[in-house]
Amino acid sequence: MNARGHRDLGMLVASLVKDVACQMTLEEESVSSPVEDTATNSSEFDDILAAQVAWPKQSRYWRLPPTKEETEGRLMPGMWSMPNEYGMMPRMRVLEGWNPNVDSVVPPFHPTCLSTRAKDPRFGLTPSHSFDWEHWVHPDYPDKPYMIARKPGATISFEMETQVGWIKMYSLKSKSFGLGSVKCWVDDDLDQSVTIDGWWDNGYAYVKQHIDGT
Repeated sequence: MNARGHRDLGMLVASLVKDVACQMTLEEESVSSPVEDTATNSSEFDDILAAQVAWPKQSRYWRLPPTKEETEGRLMPGMWSMPNEYGMMPRMRVLEGWNPNVDSVVPPFHPTCLSTRAKDPRFGLTPSHSFDWEHWVHPDYPDKPYMIARKPGATISFEMETQVGWIKMYSLKSKSFGLGSVKCWVDDDLDQSVTIDGWWDNGYAYVKQHIDGT
C-alpha cells in the first residue's frame, strides 16, 4: 500500500501485455509485412489499408481531416503498435523502463531470494556480525519477527554476494512505540548511507517502510 508497490504492479502488468503482443508474431494469422509510413496519393493509401485488413482496428493507419490547402489529410499511425513491430520489442526487466535499443538482451541469471523471515533454512539470512542487536517477536504476531537494538551505537551486518538485483530492508514506523533511527549502507560506502526514522507524527498509524538499492 504505497507508491512503489503500485508502480511495481503496474510495470508487471505492462510487461505481461508486451509479452502477449510479442507472442502474437508466432501465430500463423499474424501479418508482419512492413508498410510505408507515408503515402502521396489515394492509391498508395488504399494499398496500405489493404495490407492492414487483418490488423486490429487500433493499429491501422488513418487520415486527419484535410485543411483548406490540402486535398487529403495527413496519414497518421494507429494508436497501437503495428504487428510488424511486435517481434522487434526487446526483452525488458519488470522494474525497468522502456529500452529503445532493439539489440539489448537481458543476460540470463538464476535469482536467489534470501530473507531474515525465511522458513526454509536454505534461504535464511542471518547476521554475520551483531553488537547489541537481538531477535524479537511480538507475542501477538509470531509471524513477524524483527531484529531490534536498544542502545545507541549498536551495529549489525549481513554477508551476501550479488551481481545484479536488489537489497531491501523493512522497518516499522510508529508515534507511540518509542522507535529511534538506524543508518544503513552497503560494503564500506558509509558516505552513501541512508537514515531511516522509526518515529513519525501520524496519529496511531503503524506502517512498514522499506528502502532498497542495487
